[in-house]
Amino acid sequence: MNSVNSNSRLQVALALNRHDGSDYSLFDSNLSLVCAGPYVLLLNAAKASYEAILKGHQDLVHLARFIPSFGLADSEGRPTFEQEREILSCSADKTVRAWSRVENEDNEISSLSSSSSNWTCTAVLEGHTDSITGLAVVSLPDGSAFCASASAD
Repeated sequence: MNSVNSNSRLQVALALNRHDGSDYSLFDSNLSLVCAGPYVLLLNAAKASYEAILKGHQDLVHLARFIPSFGLADSEGRPTFEQEREILSCSADKTVRAWSRVENEDNEISSLSSSSSNWTCTAVLEGHTDSITGLAVVSLPDGSAFCASASAD
């Protein structure tokens, strides 16, 4: 049996849900969303730790997605993407939840590496009568997003 000492590398083990509901950041290859029970975890692979735990669903979370935001136009007039500021998640509790990073006093968005307290649930979308197992998100140039959810209902 190997002993653990102060020079041992930290290893993280997670019990993830059976649906492949993970997502990754378009802007930071170390950041991923994973679903674990009724929670959404924002993981940082480089740090071998979690950046945030989003709590609010009452049942198994099936899927979580980053919503990239449009920023200023590039030199050719095409919109560019900014760092993700919002997340959508869907669950067996028959809801879709929208999560946003909270702005600080200077109206700046908190960094993705901030604590869970810097994320808040901004909306709970209801209407399905069965577990929601699918979710698609498209960001639009006007700053809004289009979301479609799928269920067996």
